[in-house]
Amino acid sequence: MTAPGLGELAACPECGAPAEITEMVSQASTDGPVRHARVWWVDGHWFLMPSDRLIRVAAPRTSVA
Repeated sequence: MTAPGLGELAACPECGAPAEITEMVSQASTDGPVRHARVWWVDGHWFLMPSDRLIRVAAPRTSVA
């Protein structure tokens, strides 16, 4: 399954490697809907996790000469 991506980066909750946030969804819970993010890594693993637990990382800057 592939996704177009949202262009935001987050850190892996297990290893800290940067990954792309590809989707934001709401999941039902007993306390009401909870926002979740699907995060994909280059090696193919992914997580669907509550968005408030994301550790966002800045995208690398490219210099323009």
